[in-house]
Amino acid sequence: MKLNKNKIFNLLLLVVIGLMFFPPADSKWNLKVHLNRLFSFSPSVEKFEDRKVLSDYQWSLMSLDGQKYSFEKTKDKVVLVNLWATWCPPCVAEMPSFQKLYNDYKDRVAFLFVTNEDPEKARTFLEKNAYDLPVYIALEKGPEQIHSTSIPASYLIGKNAKIVIDEKGAADWNSDKLRAIIDQLLEE
Repeated sequence: MKLNKNKIFNLLLLVVIGLMFFPPADSKWNLKVHLNRLFSFSPSVEKFEDRKVLSDYQWSLMSLDGQKYSFEKTKDKVVLVNLWATWCPPCVAEMPSFQKLYNDYKDRVAFLFVTNEDPEKARTFLEKNAYDLPVYIALEKGPEQIHSTSIPASYLIGKNAKIVIDEKGAADWNSDKLRAIIDQLLEE
């Protein structure tokens, strides 16, 4: 059987479509992840008058090493909360930008990456990708203002408990725009 240009193009198209719907287990080859990264932009900032105020800091979490963590510890701090899962391509797509941001702000911003997955699965994912992000398991439903039925969902909260960013879907969390916002929040 002789392959002409049309047959080769069709074969390549089938391979690309197959990778989109049936990606290899290794996420670095996952086309959905790469497409999400390609089309991720800096998260949108809520208009000042539209910003919700976090009214409740009652939320129990558990670190991957089994230590209980109270969300109340983040009160009066700049906080970035990300709701995610290892099986979610948009979640996986934004992790490298979160890691870069975390590397530079981990001593000044409270980062909480919250999942409902098995701790071992999350730990394996972090180790495989050389991430050292602070991941927690939700032990109960979180505050209503930062509750989402879809993931990824991320929230940047100022020291005054106002939600400055309420982002659903993948975003570039390592942008200059976002860093300027965080720097401003840290100064307040």
